Amino acid sequence: MADARSNPQDYQGLDRATDLQTAAEWLCLQLAAIGGSAQPRCLWHLPPPHQDMLGHQSHPVMDVSVMAAVERDAGDDLDGWRERPVRIARHGDGYFILDVQAENPDPMQADAIGRLLRQAAARLHVLLLGCIEAQLRQQLEKSEKLQKALFDISNLAYHEHDAGVLYRELHAIVAGLVYAENFFIADFNESKGTMRFLYYADSLDKEPIDPEIEWDEKLLPNSITLAMLKSGQYAWDSSTALAERFGLVRDLATGPESIDWLGIPMLDNGSVVGGVVVQSYRPDRRYSQSDLSLLSFVAEHIRQSLTRRAQTAELEREVGERTAKLRQEIQERQRSEMIQSALFNITRLASQSETLEEFYPAMHGIVAQLLEAKNIYVAFIEDDGKTLRFPYYIDERSDDDAPVESRPVSNGLTEWVLAKKAPVLLDEDEVLRLKREGRAVVKGAAPKCWLGVPLTIRGEAVGVIALQSYDSVRAYSHKEQELLMFVSSHIAQALEKIESSNRLKQAYAEMESNVRKRTMELELSNQALREQIQRREEAEQKLKYDALHDQLTGLANRNQLYDRLKQSLTLYRSNPARMFGVFFIDLDRFKIINDSMGHWVGDELLKVVAERVQACVRQPDLVARLGGDEFAVILNSIRSMQEARLVAERMLQEFHTPILIQGKELFISPSIGIAISHERHHDPDEILRDSDIALYRSKELGRNRYTFFDDALHQSALNTLMIEGDLRRGLARGELFPHYQPISDLDTGRTRGYEALMRWRHPERGVLSPAEFSAIARETGLIEQIDWSIFEQVCRDLPVLLGSAEYVSINVSPRHLGHEGFAIRLLALIGEYGVSPSNLCIEVTEDALIEHPELGLKVLTQLKNAGIRISLDDFGTGYSSFSYLHRYPLDCLKIDRSFIGTLTDNPNNKTFHLVQAIHALGVSLGLEVIAEGIETPAQRDCLRRIGIGSGQGHLFSCARPIEDIRSALSAAAI
Repeated sequence: MADARSNPQDYQGLDRATDLQTAAEWLCLQLAAIGGSAQPRCLWHLPPPHQDMLGHQSHPVMDVSVMAAVERDAGDDLDGWRERPVRIARHGDGYFILDVQAENPDPMQADAIGRLLRQAAARLHVLLLGCIEAQLRQQLEKSEKLQKALFDISNLAYHEHDAGVLYRELHAIVAGLVYAENFFIADFNESKGTMRFLYYADSLDKEPIDPEIEWDEKLLPNSITLAMLKSGQYAWDSSTALAERFGLVRDLATGPESIDWLGIPMLDNGSVVGGVVVQSYRPDRRYSQSDLSLLSFVAEHIRQSLTRRAQTAELEREVGERTAKLRQEIQERQRSEMIQSALFNITRLASQSETLEEFYPAMHGIVAQLLEAKNIYVAFIEDDGKTLRFPYYIDERSDDDAPVESRPVSNGLTEWVLAKKAPVLLDEDEVLRLKREGRAVVKGAAPKCWLGVPLTIRGEAVGVIALQSYDSVRAYSHKEQELLMFVSSHIAQALEKIESSNRLKQAYAEMESNVRKRTMELELSNQALREQIQRREEAEQKLKYDALHDQLTGLANRNQLYDRLKQSLTLYRSNPARMFGVFFIDLDRFKIINDSMGHWVGDELLKVVAERVQACVRQPDLVARLGGDEFAVILNSIRSMQEARLVAERMLQEFHTPILIQGKELFISPSIGIAISHERHHDPDEILRDSDIALYRSKELGRNRYTFFDDALHQSALNTLMIEGDLRRGLARGELFPHYQPISDLDTGRTRGYEALMRWRHPERGVLSPAEFSAIARETGLIEQIDWSIFEQVCRDLPVLLGSAEYVSINVSPRHLGHEGFAIRLLALIGEYGVSPSNLCIEVTEDALIEHPELGLKVLTQLKNAGIRISLDDFGTGYSSFSYLHRYPLDCLKIDRSFIGTLTDNPNNKTFHLVQAIHALGVSLGLEVIAEGIETPAQRDCLRRIGIGSGQGHLFSCARPIEDIRSALSAAAI
């Protein structure tokens, strides 16, 4: 065997080994082949920095801190190992060890083992170095990635991004290091104990959070984030465990349950200033100790980056203040130069202006260079001393097109200046005080500041130049008063010169103005007459258009539709080859959109629908809106039903694309009924009726489809009319009556109550169940009369039924909840028969609550307050909204029979778990839970295991007339 081991070909297995584990296995096999070795064992030892590098590549680790042992078909008895292992590979302080237990090995075996170990030493040394190098390379890449992320975080502090972009980039950086699909940054005010969510991204809770809102324990009493920030320590566990650790009540209002939640507080000089949180809702994504260390390190750099950004903003603010102060000094110097230039320009203006029309705007421009002169006027007192004239008046709060008016002299602010012959400077309080005391009249809004100086000619105050400001920031000072006084003396001199030359020009201008005025009046009179004629013609055209078109969509209305149908029928009767089709279109679930999002959105939706329907037909075809969400289409000159089918399919396809209104995507589908012209159609109403019947057939088949009217639908319509007639006669003859099905205790079988179920004793077809006529009764409105007839019979039968039960349930159709007086009438009825409200229970469906949410709540509350029990029937078949369970005053929840029919005790049975969940929900809300449709003992036993105590179904009894129940009770009494 030793000779065989010396052959180099036998070491190819060792050379092919690419890892330590494979090499160790090969070595053990070779030692076993040599013989004389009872238990060969392979193990290695590494210094602390590399202890966990290779453990995952080897056999189970025995003691990581001292020695990692890789065993092959060996036990765990370390005490029996030899104390002098043979070292076969070495790297620094780490070495690979082979422990060979051989009892009295002969020299040949020892020599073979020695040669084998020497050959393996080199290969194992290389493999060990390769493992360490790979791990170090991986750590280096991870370190480089971390350094780049920290550099990017630090660099963000100097980018001129807004806060939203900054936080999104921080999120992207953190996501590159750890799992951070759900990530947020919180700012914490330690003195107030409040926090703000600077950034919030969550895959389940997508509703944005206002970063300006400060949250405290009152607003978020069970917030894990707030508790973590107050503790100043990191938090790492599931949200449920952390809530328990912080003594919080887990509340889904604070966010969904997370599988793993990791939060790191951000500290500044020992104080908590914020925190970074990541969380996972996925079992396959959990955080590790490495993630904790990494996120703690990153959180500190995020804090530093945010702090530097805040410091940069503060520095920019200080620089801005210093710049503003310097700019103010420059403006003061420029103002001084401007005053000198303005005074020179006023002097030059006085000699150059020939008319007041040129002078006043130029004068205003010069004054505006010196003072705030947005609102300025010049006033002169007429020669009679009774009228003030305003030749120039500019005010930001007056109509620019309004002519400058004169007014009689009164006790206004202008008259104050004229009387005092001195400047007057008033603030808002002084103006209001003068007005309040009756010493001055102020029209319109009081200015924040008013400055007026007299215009003096030859020693007399003949006018006033006044400035006023409506902005308290732009108030005038005494310095500006002196400046305006100086300017006014130059203005007065210029005005005296210009006024004298303008009086003569004004006389000529007035004469020319009178001529132009008369001419203009004649032209205006002719123009008014032409406009009146045009308006009448337009009104007539509009009346004609409105009479034939829908005002909302611009489509044809019912009147135009009837006219076109008459024309199409006339052409068809003269030539049957000229077929045409009529589409009756109704929008599915439009009422829900209209009620939930408002009528404006509904109107906009109808406009888009009109455009899409119009786009699906040809030019000669007609699209009309009949009202609400109903549309009609006339397809002219079609050769077959296939053409109508293609148009209908094109319409359905058109509505697959969502409709965008106010930034929201709305999905809506049409139900279409199609009637093709036929010889039985004699007027528009008949073909519209047929398309309407086909439309309702489309809705019955599930909506979002089209249906052609055919002989079967025609016969169905006739049958409907026949049943409606029989039903009306049957109601008058008292053919409708109740059957009673017991509601039993599942444990004892005792009858707890009865449910009254409607039946119709048809004179020809026998006793009919509601499934054969209730839909027609609801459609025709007869259901209300039928219900009241059943209610009255139940009240008469109650004394018999209460002999074996506690209450009787009656089914209330949705139409009743739409009448505010329903509760009063029902209470009056049971009072008339002496029925106690506690012995009566009414059952309503989810459809009834959807149709009349507010009025239904009011009616049910009245009945509940009177002592009548309220039960939600067929739970699980409608929307099954939890809002109904806590909003409405319910006492009982009835699980629909569709769930009970598939119920088994198989652990994988989904129905079992669903019914169990419904029961738990009902119990938690304090509602009694009743199961319907129990047919077998196995179903009853499953329900009992779930904890449901009451139910009904054929297992206990079918629905029976009162006579059978009375007979059974009498027999039981005997």
